[in-house]
Amino acid sequence: MKKNADLQKEWADQQMRERRAAAENERCENMAYAHQEEAILRMRGMLEDECNARKAAYAAAIRDENKRLAREKREREERWRQDQEN
Repeated sequence: MKKNADLQKEWADQQMRERRAAAENERCENMAYAHQEEAILRMRGMLEDECNARKAAYAAAIRDENKRLAREKREREERWRQDQEN
C-alpha cells in the first residue's frame, strides 16, 4: 500500500514538474515573441522616419530646382525685353 501511495505521489510530482516546465516554456516563448514584435515595430518606425526624411529632402530639392528654373526664365525674359527695347 505504501509503495502504491509513493508511486502515486511521485507521479503527481512529475506531472506538476512537467506542467511548471510547460508553463515556463510558454512564458519564455511569449516573452521572446513580445521582444521580437517590439524590435520589428522599432525598426519599422525607424525605416518610416528615414523614408519620410528622404521624401522631404527630395521634395525640397525639386522645389529649389523649380525656383531656380523660374528665376532663370524670368531673367531670360527680362533680357529679351531689354533687347527688344534697344
